[in-house]
Amino acid sequence: MSDKVLLEVGDSGVATIRLNRPEARNAMNPELLEALLDAVNRVKQDDAIKVAVLTGEGDAFCVGADLKVTSGFDGNVSVMVRNVMEKYTNPITMGIMNMAKPWIGAINGVAAGGGCNLALAPELVVASEKASFIQVFASRGLNLDGGGSYLLPRLVGPRKAFELAYMPENIPACKAEELGMINRCLPHEQYIDFACQWAQELARGPSIALGQIKLGLHMGMTEPLDRVLEWEKASQSFLFSTEDLVEGMVSFMQKRPPEFKGK
Repeated sequence: MSDKVLLEVGDSGVATIRLNRPEARNAMNPELLEALLDAVNRVKQDDAIKVAVLTGEGDAFCVGADLKVTSGFDGNVSVMVRNVMEKYTNPITMGIMNMAKPWIGAINGVAAGGGCNLALAPELVVASEKASFIQVFASRGLNLDGGGSYLLPRLVGPRKAFELAYMPENIPACKAEELGMINRCLPHEQYIDFACQWAQELARGPSIALGQIKLGLHMGMTEPLDRVLEWEKASQSFLFSTEDLVEGMVSFMQKRPPEFKGK
């Protein structure tokens, strides 16, 4: 894996993924995107990893695409952009959102454009008070990407989504919390510890059930009620065959904290 993305896996089952181009404010170039996709796939494939925390090195989370890549490209830029989105950007977003494992965004600084939507892709997002979020696309003559068209209306509602997309506004983290874009805005010295605390708690949880909850809530935003009810029926029946379900029931009866094993 390239050093443009750092992946650390702790003994507790928490993986920390750090975007690592601080000199470029973690702008996305093909090397970073390839390394990030590798990290996402590693989280998915490694059964020892229960939870992933996504953050950035330096004073920015990610300022979006590295424009130096397109300005220095001699070929058809439109084709290059399509290929990069098809090969990296879209699989990264799909990988994070469709993975049956919890993801937490720990946003350290500005998240702009594609970096903003990458920051919003985890289902839980904790941000430093120094962080901010901006959909810069319209001011560059571009459409939203990285899942922004899907995420924004679901997080802030359609009216506010149009406003943020049409008229790019730099949203401070604490305002982003008020709008429902993120879960928590915290003092800079606390945000990463808080995110790691959540990650540790989730890693101790019933990982199979948590994965099912994640998939079900995403399905509930797009599928009709009858399909969701059918899926819940199948999911619940499956979970009743797991060891964690037995542990959850027994620990409740014995009035003790459960000790889940992810089985």
